[in-house]
Amino acid sequence: MKIIYKIQFLCGMIILTAFSCEKAEKNCNEEPQTVQIQDLDSLGSNTQYWLQKIDDEKEIVNLVINSQSDYEKYVACNATLPTIDFKNYTLLAGRMKTPYADHIISQSVVNACNELKYTVTIGEGIATVASKVYYFAIISKTIATISFNILYQQH
Repeated sequence: MKIIYKIQFLCGMIILTAFSCEKAEKNCNEEPQTVQIQDLDSLGSNTQYWLQKIDDEKEIVNLVINSQSDYEKYVACNATLPTIDFKNYTLLAGRMKTPYADHIISQSVVNACNELKYTVTIGEGIATVASKVYYFAIISKTIATISFNILYQQH
């Protein structure tokens, strides 16, 4: 008899919990604002950058780097890594595997309702050689949620 009451009690609690929870909707009418970015390439002339120690099986890898140790762990280049002040800046980084020798067409960061969206558009190249396209953007330090939007544009 006690078991039946326990089961009824648990079922009642589940039903109450299910119907009492409402999703919090965002009521943000804020206009999206473009965030100023600095490309990592601008810190070193003729320097090539790439990501290391990432899952090479994944087609797309995105990283939000907030410390010198993560920077040194994940970013490599053919020269000395340029200095980034991680107290004031964050590095957004990523890699996309592509079927051609592709390139970055554009990249931007937009802030709306304390959410940053980093959009990178990668364009299809003409050489039929698989490649890896790396993208980097330095932004001011933020506590906002950051998402990546990686687009592939074919001819």
